[in-house]
Amino acid sequence: MNQQNAYNLCIIKPNKSVYSETFIQEHIDRLKGNKKVLYGGSFPVYDHEDKFLIRSKIDLLIYLFQKRILRKKDIFVRNKALANYLKKEQIEIVFAEYGTVGAMVTKACKMANVPLIVHFHGADAHHQPTIDSFKDLIKYMFDYASFIVAVSEDMVRALKVLGASENNLILNPYGVNLKKFKKIDIQSNVINFISVGRFVEKKSPYSVIQSFQLLLKKIPEAKLIMVGNGPLFSNSKILVKKLEIQNHVIFKGVLNHTEIYELMENSRCFIQHSITSVTGDMEG
Repeated sequence: MNQQNAYNLCIIKPNKSVYSETFIQEHIDRLKGNKKVLYGGSFPVYDHEDKFLIRSKIDLLIYLFQKRILRKKDIFVRNKALANYLKKEQIEIVFAEYGTVGAMVTKACKMANVPLIVHFHGADAHHQPTIDSFKDLIKYMFDYASFIVAVSEDMVRALKVLGASENNLILNPYGVNLKKFKKIDIQSNVINFISVGRFVEKKSPYSVIQSFQLLLKKIPEAKLIMVGNGPLFSNSKILVKKLEIQNHVIFKGVLNHTEIYELMENSRCFIQHSITSVTGDMEG
């Protein structure tokens, strides 16, 4: 490798920009090295300049046929394109966000002889249909990857069951940048309760709403502010109307970090609710 902090790092993530993936953006901002960020699904379609990784029109047609018609996950022309990119950019480490991404890019990393580190986040370790779909590729990844990063003891156990070796498993829980927050006297705030998260089954927004309804019986002046979006957003609004508490619940949709910090500074309590979904999906 080059001198410390000057190594060539390639971060591969599924989405170009998603409001809820703050942890991935923190990796991009705070990890050291000369970084190139690729994205475009479980396997990167675009390079760091937003150009197609597959440059040949013939190879692109072959890739589209094998992916869309044959429904293949292991596609040689795609692996070759990524391997060529890693060699051309002299990448020294690939850091894959999500186990599914790591599983898909393993063969390309091996072709380019580049070490691979894979960071699991949640559904990629617990959502059973996803695990079943990537099972063989995940096993291949475990055999090749230099390190596998998990964010909780539960995830460590789940990854061991899937076949990860204890020797290269790293437990690294998510942290909070305390410099972004300041101490406040919450008792001087209005009685606002705030929840922030995607409206999905494992975060159980219905439970937050139903719990808040019980709270209103004791604190009728309380307000609930819900930040985020997702497949359960509309039904959550319907539930609020059904419970006749629409004057006490405010749906903010997606907000940026600054707006969320301001809401937190002016709220009494933060609410986080999590369950295990029927498919096994759970928080990281």
